[in-house]
Formats: sequence, C-alpha cells, structure tokens
Amino acid sequence: MQIGYRSDDNIREAALEFLRRYHPDDTLPVPIEDIIEFDLRLDIIPVPNLHKNHDIDGALSQDFTQIYVDDYAFENWPNRHRFTLAHEIGHYVLHRTDLENGEIETFEDWLTYAKAVAGIGNWFETQAHSFAGYLLMPSHHLEAQFNKFLPEVEKMIQSAKNGGIERAQYLDAAVYAMAVKLSGVFAVSESAAKVRILRQKLDNKIP
Repeated sequence: MQIGYRSDDNIREAALEFLRRYHPDDTLPVPIEDIIEFDLRLDIIPVPNLHKNHDIDGALSQDFTQIYVDDYAFENWPNRHRFTLAHEIGHYVLHRTDLENGEIETFEDWLTYAKAVAGIGNWFETQAHSFAGYLLMPSHHLEAQFNKFLPEVEKMIQSAKNGGIERAQYLDAAVYAMAVKLSGVFAVSESAAKVRILRQKLDNKIP
C-alpha cells in the first residue's frame, strides 16, 4: 500500500483544522480523549499486553469505530497514552481513505499490517507522529509557552556561561529543561516536547 506524500505544512494545517472543528475553545491541555469519545464517537479499548505481544502502542479498528491501546500505558503512562491516541487520530484524519482501500478483514490482519508499517522512516507512521505533535502542541501555544519559560532557563544558561561553558555544550541541556517544563503544560512526554521544540526551531531562541 502506498501512502501519499504530505508536506509538513500540510500535516500541521490538518491538525489545526481538526482543532478548529473539535476544540474551538483552544484551551490546554488539548482534551484528546473527550474529543475522541464524545465528538468522533470512537471507543477507546484497552488491550492487555498490546505492546508486549505486538510491539505497538495503539491501532485503529478496521471499521474506524474504535482505538485499541495498550492497557498498561492506559493505566500508568497517561502522557504516552495521550500521544498514542493523537497518533491514531493522525491515521484517522490523514490516511483513512488509504486504509479503507486495504484488504484488512480481522483484528489480527490489522495488527499484522500495523506492525508492518511501523518501521522507522515509514511515511505512514512518520506522518501520524507529526500530526500528533501538532495536535497536542499547537504551534501558537508552543511558542507562547516557550517564551514564558525561557527566562527561567536563561538563569541556568547564565550560570553555564559564567563557568566558561560554550553554547554548543549546554544547548542540549537547555532544550531538555524547556521540554520538561512544556511537557507539564501540554501533558505530553519530555521527548515529545523536545521533538516539537526542535521541529519549530525554538532552540534558536536559546542564547
């Protein structure tokens, strides 16, 4: 199955259009579970050992009425669970037409297909991952929150500079410090927040 190319701008706009339609209040964190259950009318189904047995965190049902998620992440890792949901909504929005044309008849077929396309660099997964980042961390909010926390991180940076440490040496630590702060605002993992900081090139604001 060939998944059509989409530019990063196209994916970002698709996520923003989704938010305009289903979350016009524009509050944080984005209430992804409520949108899925009450607006899209999809059921979220925890599956025991989904990640352990199938090496995936989530999957859309073949009829697009349910999202299967790993039960352990559902119970213990709320931020990871939220990103999994947003990722599957990325498939729902970006790839539904492609997937409806597939030859998938059972849940086992679906898991086999989901695992087959989950490799690093696969457009199918990369696009859904990007969509999830834009959905949970919209660009305008991300930049505003980054600017809000930057003075706090700048204190750490000044200490590094006073110690003779160059920017190239402290930059990763500063980005991670910002990611930790932003993860609390957006209810995502630190790694997801870091990816969005770098994708939006906000690290260029770090002195």
